[in-house]
Amino acid sequence: MVWDSADEAAEFAAAYDSYLSNLWRTSGLEQLGASNIRCWDGPAGATCVYPAEVQNETETIIVQAMDKATAQEVLGFVVDEGLSG
Repeated sequence: MVWDSADEAAEFAAAYDSYLSNLWRTSGLEQLGASNIRCWDGPAGATCVYPAEVQNETETIIVQAMDKATAQEVLGFVVDEGLSG
C-alpha cells in the first residue's frame, strides 16, 4: 500500500497492528534485527507487515500466508528484489 503522507502510513500501521492482534489473538512478534517487520502467527495463517516508517515512509507491505515462515520468506523476497515500488 502506498500512502499520501508519512502520517497516514503511521495511522494505518497503528490501526492494522491492533486489528491483527485482535484477529490472531496475539501480539505481533518483531522480527530479529532492526527491520521492525512484525509478524502475527495464528491457527489459520500468518501475516507479516513491513511498515512504511522503515522504508520510504509512504509504503507498507503486507503478506498473508499459511504460516509465519512462508510469510517471512515471501516478504523477504519482495523487499530484497525491490518488487514493492
